[in-house]
Amino acid sequence: MKAKAPGVFTLCFALALVLLLGAPARAQIDTASIVGTVTDASGAVLAGATVTATQEGTGSSFTTMTNAKGQYVLPNLKIGRYTVTVELQGFKKAIRQAIQLHVQERLQTDFSLALGNVSEEVVVSGRAELLQTQT
Repeated sequence: MKAKAPGVFTLCFALALVLLLGAPARAQIDTASIVGTVTDASGAVLAGATVTATQEGTGSSFTTMTNAKGQYVLPNLKIGRYTVTVELQGFKKAIRQAIQLHVQERLQTDFSLALGNVSEEVVVSGRAELLQTQT
């Protein structure tokens, strides 16, 4: 019986030591998040809007879409300066520049989109006549 007790104690001590040593490493996360809500000019939420954060120093882009409540989350962004763009068909694009993110920050950045021109798309279908090159 005495042979098993030190083994269990040693195992518990080693497990506690590993858990305690891992805690400071988790506290040193060097990322941040941008969160927010996208609405129209009347305050109604806009679902399905594309939200893109582009890091100004590197050009790296991170994209998400708003949910049914018009909310978006861009998690795990490296600290630095970002430009955030919001787009939705039928609305003017919104751009916010020089957004500075700091370590472990959760920055609330809301957008209100103005109505834009309805874009038209022309789809051409059919076959072109063959050009006769020999007579």
